[in-house]
Amino acid sequence: QALAVLDGLKALDPATVLTALRDLNPGVRENAIRLAESFVTDPTIGQALLKLVNDGNPRVRQQLAFTLGNWGTADAAQALGELSTQAGDDPWLRAAIVSSALRRPDEILKVVLRPSTAPQVRENFASPLLGTAVASDDPEVLENALIQAAPAGAETPERWQLAALSGLLDAMQRKSVELDSFRNSANTE
Repeated sequence: QALAVLDGLKALDPATVLTALRDLNPGVRENAIRLAESFVTDPTIGQALLKLVNDGNPRVRQQLAFTLGNWGTADAAQALGELSTQAGDDPWLRAAIVSSALRRPDEILKVVLRPSTAPQVRENFASPLLGTAVASDDPEVLENALIQAAPAGAETPERWQLAALSGLLDAMQRKSVELDSFRNSANTE
């Protein structure tokens, strides 16, 4: 509550937020993450946020996912990817990650699709991240995401790839994006 009062009085500063991000109480850390959004350009705040990716509290990780989406940097995308590998069966964390992916879904997908990532993580995130890439209206992001998700060469596609590519085609149809027009726009850049 003290953090909220300081914020309401416009008396909250980066040093106070940094201290709160390191607090032992998960409720304090959760609120500090939300309030850190005003100071995310401060490098010490950014680094402190990134360290919370492995926090043991699910509400802290969920708030971190939302805040990372507002941050929108490559480091934030990497952290969202790392959070996705820990999401397990937590639908709230998965929703927070996907809703925060709009700025860099292709970079998050890169982490999700690493060979060391559990197959369930790929199944949970590949299709929504590809759909987010379509929604971004950025041909380069969509191309990067598609290249990552498509099977290489004569490789037999995995189950998650078929589901993800099917979801991608559905998302493209909803946005009235033709595969040929995507290919043409991607080639002109």
